[in-house]
Amino acid sequence: MRTCPRCGAQVEVYSSTCDCGFAWVSQTSIGSGPDIQIPGEFRPVAALEQPRRASLWPWVLGILLIAVGGWHVFCSERLEASIHEYVRSQVGESPGDATIEIHIQPITNLVAIELKVVDKGAAAIKPSEKLMLDAALSYIRSEVEPYLERELSLMARKQVDPYAMAIPYRIAFSLDISPE
Repeated sequence: MRTCPRCGAQVEVYSSTCDCGFAWVSQTSIGSGPDIQIPGEFRPVAALEQPRRASLWPWVLGILLIAVGGWHVFCSERLEASIHEYVRSQVGESPGDATIEIHIQPITNLVAIELKVVDKGAAAIKPSEKLMLDAALSYIRSEVEPYLERELSLMARKQVDPYAMAIPYRIAFSLDISPE
């Protein structure tokens, strides 16, 4: 029960008007004005909402993903440069008719090694010679690919590259023999 300020009669807490015609104003209609505390006043819980704080975890997750992606791209570029340097040191100066191209695709972690050979007699290669060349290339792939993939996996761990640890590097060899 509460007391009407105009006539002094006792009125139910849930009643919004008194018998004399006095109307209690609800807290929601006052708006952002100052809180007026009336003794015995009924205040619904919904009127006491606290301001919401923005969530911080999406920003932290986004910054973390950008940092891991940037570090992976940096490590991939460094790895590609070190592979080029290693091939250059092992092969030395490549002959003018052979070139080796190495590309690392940072999203799929595919290391594409393309050997291009320019041979004037390439148009005259017999089918049996082409079959022997394909057999030799498949043997080289079966021996070299697992070794290189293992070495690239160890390099990813050495560089502390979490993306490359989750999605390991794969090797793709290709041989292109063309007559000029």
